[in-house]
Amino acid sequence: MRSLARIWLAVAVGFCVQNAVARELSLADVLKAAEENSPRLKESFLKELAAHEGVGAAQAAYYPSLAGEAVDSWGFPGSSGALGIGGLMGSPYRSGAAAGVVAQDTLFDFGRTYTTVKSSKYAEQTQHEEGAVDRYAVDQDILQTFYECSRFRSEHEVWDSIHGEIELVTKEVVRFVNTGQRSVVDRYLSQAQVEEARTNRNFFHSRMDSTVGRLALLMGSHEQDLSCPALPSLDQSVPLSPTGAVNPYVLKARTEIDLAQNRLFGAKTEYLPKIIGVASAGGMEKVRLVDRTDYSGALGVIVPLFDGLGTVHRVKQARAELDAKRQGLAAVQLKMDELNSRYDEIINASQARIEHLEREEKLAQEGFSVAKNRYFKFQGTLVDLRDALRNLGRIETEMKDTQANLLEAVGAKMLLNGGVATGYEINERKP
Repeated sequence: MRSLARIWLAVAVGFCVQNAVARELSLADVLKAAEENSPRLKESFLKELAAHEGVGAAQAAYYPSLAGEAVDSWGFPGSSGALGIGGLMGSPYRSGAAAGVVAQDTLFDFGRTYTTVKSSKYAEQTQHEEGAVDRYAVDQDILQTFYECSRFRSEHEVWDSIHGEIELVTKEVVRFVNTGQRSVVDRYLSQAQVEEARTNRNFFHSRMDSTVGRLALLMGSHEQDLSCPALPSLDQSVPLSPTGAVNPYVLKARTEIDLAQNRLFGAKTEYLPKIIGVASAGGMEKVRLVDRTDYSGALGVIVPLFDGLGTVHRVKQARAELDAKRQGLAAVQLKMDELNSRYDEIINASQARIEHLEREEKLAQEGFSVAKNRYFKFQGTLVDLRDALRNLGRIETEMKDTQANLLEAVGAKMLLNGGVATGYEINERKP
């Protein structure tokens, strides 16, 4: 019976331990969840949806308008024009009640509706590119936080390993001190080393936990057991793939130039005439002075002659806005070149630093091994061993910092130039 109870206890403990294992996040997992959860991206999508509806509203001008109208008047005939009633119902020859339908259409406006529709499409495209800019900002924040978390985990593992090594040394130091082979000062020095390593280990563990919490917040996840991976080996790079896409800031600036050019053309169309047609059909209670007819139609041409130079100023305004957008594109391209150059600087400097740190790390490991052997053989002091451990911890911590900076710069540059996480393709949501 006891054996069976022990078996069930072992199974239960194993089940609990298995469930307690934290789920390790990948960069693709975090990016996908953060993009789906981001209120900023949801706002961008809704704005793009609104811009898409704006295209339909502009295209409505291609079609005639149809309205049902009814009117009744009394007193002086033909004095109901302020109501805005048109067609037969608005005729001054009508008397009493009348009802019918009125159709109106701009038959030809020399490009006014065309440019309005085209401007709406460019506005929709601009909002789409704005969404890509927002996505880049979200992904950049995730990338930075993800590699911060990986950095802190790696540094925690460095100091956890050093802490374990120091604890082994401390046990030997205590034994030497108890047997009188070493000074009691060595006990305090070794205990101080243990506390120093424990402080660093716990500090980086705390930082790792806080960044995991930030990642969960950005992902909108309520899972309690999450973790980030340690930094990959030096021969591995960021799990991002280039897509050949153009930088979203540049795309947005180019679309804004197209929109400004179209608005300039639209402003110039106000110099041109337009042809309007109107027709109505209906019935009225009484007529006066003319014979009764149940329909009417008209065709008119409107030629702009003078509007207080309003059109002239609007054209100049549109031209100035176009020039400003062109300069804006040049500024964006310069900024992107500067950012790429800055990332290249970080990448090159980090690679050179890692190359030197690898040599330093090898020397530090050899120095620690020599100092440890000399101390245990009573040929060296604990101060030498302490300094060797501190040097090893410093170098390995700097190595992780530099590697994290390198990965973050490589990833940020790739994101800036349209890269996406390997194994995760962005699903474009279309209005």
